[in-house]
Amino acid sequence: MQMQSVNRLSQGSPAGVGDQVRLPGVVGLWATLCGVLAAAQWPPQAADLITLLFVVIVVTLGWGTIWHLATTTDWFGVLADSRPFSQAASWHGPPYTQPESPAGWLGRWLSVFSGWWREAFWPRLGSPVTGLMVAAALIGASLLILPARLGPLHLMFAALVGLAIVRQRRGKSSPGAEALARVGLAWLAGYLAFAEMQGPSLALALCFALGAWGALRLGGGQTAGLWLLNGGLVLGLAVMIAAKQPLAAGGLGLALFGQVACQLPLSQGGDPRSTVRHTWPWLMAAMTVAAVAIR
Repeated sequence: MQMQSVNRLSQGSPAGVGDQVRLPGVVGLWATLCGVLAAAQWPPQAADLITLLFVVIVVTLGWGTIWHLATTTDWFGVLADSRPFSQAASWHGPPYTQPESPAGWLGRWLSVFSGWWREAFWPRLGSPVTGLMVAAALIGASLLILPARLGPLHLMFAALVGLAIVRQRRGKSSPGAEALARVGLAWLAGYLAFAEMQGPSLALALCFALGAWGALRLGGGQTAGLWLLNGGLVLGLAVMIAAKQPLAAGGLGLALFGQVACQLPLSQGGDPRSTVRHTWPWLMAAMTVAAVAIR
C-alpha cells in the first residue's frame, strides 16, 4: 500500500529540475565533519584546526556554491535568447584598416562580442559568474593548504557538475550526482584531509550518498527513492558488521527504524517532501555513529 501511494504521487508530480527537492546545505557540512571525525586524531593540534577550517570552506563555500549556481542558473536560456553573433554591430576600425583584412575581421568580432557581453550576458548572468569565480578562487587557494590527495575529488566534482548541466539542458534533474557530490565527496574530503583512503570509509561514503540520492528522488515523487534511501542505511549497517562494530551496527539499525517510521504516513497519501524533511536527521545521526565507529 505504501508503494502504491508513492506511485500515485509520482504520476501526478513528475520529477524535473523545478520540482526536485534540494539537498540541505547542513547535510553536506555534516558529512564533511563526519569524515573528519572518522580520520582525525583527537585531541586535535593547531595545524589540524587550520586544515579543518579549509576543508569546510572548500565543501560548503566552494563546492556548495558552485553546485548551486551551476545547476540552478538558466545558462542555456540566456544563450538561446541572445547569441553573440545574432545581430550585427557597427565598428569603426583604426585608420587604413580594410574591413575584410584580418585586423578588420578581428575588430568586428570583438565589437559584436563585447556588445553581447555588455547588453545580454552580464546583466543576466553577471552575479552567478562572479559567484563561480569566487568559489573557484577559494578552491584554488585550498590547494596550497590541503593535502594533494584531495585533487582527484575536485576532478570528480567537476565531472558531476558537468553531468548535471548537461542533464539540465535536457530538462532533467540530477539527484544522484548531487548526492554523490555533496554527501559522498564531502565525506571523503573530510576524511582525506587527515588520513589516507581506507576501504570502510569509502564504502560508508557511498552508502550515505546512496541514501541521500534516495531521499532526493523520494522528494521528487519517485517510488524508487524508498529503496535507495533505506538500502543506503542497510548497506551501511552491513559495513559496520563487516568491520566488527556491533554497537555501531545497532546504532545504524535504530536510525533505519526511525527512518522507516517517518515513511509510514506515505501509506495514507502523505506528502513525500515532509517525509524527506524528517529523514535528514536520521541520516545525519547514522553518519555520526559510523564515523565514531571506524576511527
